[in-house]
Amino acid sequence: MSKLQSYYEEEQNNTDRIILWKDGMFWRAYEHSAWHFSREVHVFNTIKKSYKTLDGKWLVFIGIHKNELTKYTEKLKVVTQDADHYVFEALKPFDADDFEEWKELLPEGSSKAPGGTVLSDNDREVLRRLRNYVVVNHSPLEAMSFLSSLQEALIKDKKKDKDKES
Repeated sequence: MSKLQSYYEEEQNNTDRIILWKDGMFWRAYEHSAWHFSREVHVFNTIKKSYKTLDGKWLVFIGIHKNELTKYTEKLKVVTQDADHYVFEALKPFDADDFEEWKELLPEGSSKAPGGTVLSDNDREVLRRLRNYVVVNHSPLEAMSFLSSLQEALIKDKKKDKDKES
């Protein structure tokens, strides 16, 4: 079994940890760990590639330069560590549907996470509703009303954020 295969297999059962693996000058987080890191710590350039050793499956990962690691992980609780491997507690519960949507939205190759920022739960819900709305099954007036409701939800969310900052 290749290293990538073992990382991929381990991540399929990972729901509550951020696992980092040493790879030269970088620490890599794969699959669920990359999702947790991007949602909870910092949005990094995310790589999405298909590998023959994984039977063509897509693998997503992020890389953190070894000199930057403590900058991003100082607030995380270390579960275990050794010279080639760190395990941190995830800050939030794993959401399999959100992970699959995130992974699907990432373009092949190298990219920032969709939108380049961490999305709020409300933003993700608005995107989910928009993605599932079949516009050809509705009248123009119904579609306009639907878009208006999404816009209202986004505006309310922004107002909540401003109120929290005050």
